[in-house]
Amino acid sequence: ATHHLLDTLESLLVSSSRTEALHEVLVDAISVMEKMKSIVEQQDEAIRKEKETLLGVLRQLRAREEAVSAREQALLAATGKIQEIEGDQNDQIHLNVGGQLFSTTRDTLVKNDGTMLAAMFSGRHSIKPDASGRIFLDRDPAYFTYVLNYLRDGKLRLPNDDAVDEDGVSIRSKIIQEFDYFCIPLKGVLKSTNFINYRTINGHEGKVRTVKVEDDAIISGGEDGTIRLWDIETGNAIHTFHQEGFVIEKLDAEKNIIVVGSRDAERDEYLSVYDINTKCCTHHLNHKGPLYDVKLRSEKVYTCGYSLQVRNLADISVILSEPAVQEGSLFWCVDVTPDGHTAVTGQNE
Repeated sequence: ATHHLLDTLESLLVSSSRTEALHEVLVDAISVMEKMKSIVEQQDEAIRKEKETLLGVLRQLRAREEAVSAREQALLAATGKIQEIEGDQNDQIHLNVGGQLFSTTRDTLVKNDGTMLAAMFSGRHSIKPDASGRIFLDRDPAYFTYVLNYLRDGKLRLPNDDAVDEDGVSIRSKIIQEFDYFCIPLKGVLKSTNFINYRTINGHEGKVRTVKVEDDAIISGGEDGTIRLWDIETGNAIHTFHQEGFVIEKLDAEKNIIVVGSRDAERDEYLSVYDINTKCCTHHLNHKGPLYDVKLRSEKVYTCGYSLQVRNLADISVILSEPAVQEGSLFWCVDVTPDGHTAVTGQNE
């Protein structure tokens, strides 16, 4: 814009016959301004290069700062681990379990509140070590190993289901008994463990015809005429109900009550009710026809055969009897919603 203005002035001056001297002065001024422009451009380029250089130095300083910070964090972490190890070394506990030596820390032994080991090593009780500085526990070291490893990392690693000791007893059951001895609960742990081939329970003579899980118990019925209750964690027998001369075909359970469908040697079908609390049979009656399935929901008993029958649990009286849709059809199976409002059946044509 300045050049344009000077050019315009120059034209006007020339056209108006101004003196040559003035013209030369203006030409010189234009030359000076051109030189000044060149100098400014060179200074701008120098400043830009200097800025780039400073930015590069700044990036290098930030990278070095980050590297130093990372080294400091690693050093702090390593220091923490060293202090933790030193603390463990200062709080080591040496055990003599059935003649085998174990070394662990107090923190490991007291990790689970309410266990025998937590109580023993909490500091509330005086436990005298032997001459070698070890605390003796009169337990089998082969099974105590599982207890100690579980306390260390919270993971339970059990052997295969078919593993047995020299007496043919399941090693898994002995390990679980060891946890029971030290009052270490495994309910939640066992339920999150893979149940494939978890445990085999032997008790029935002949085939097991029906099985039910109710709360913490397994209920099974078999050809030997027995209804057996088992502890779901240990596999130990809790109680056995007997129906001599009968085959237990179907059963269901709810709130410590078991309903059973069975048949005798003449193949007559019977409906029975057992109270787990009193360990008594409260009802046993001829179903008068086939009994293919039985369910217990909300104090009502549902049975399948020639008809779908609903009975009061208290006295086994029939309150509803629904025949099959087609004459000659049979109800083969039934299931009921928890509230007892809806029953779903399977029928043949």
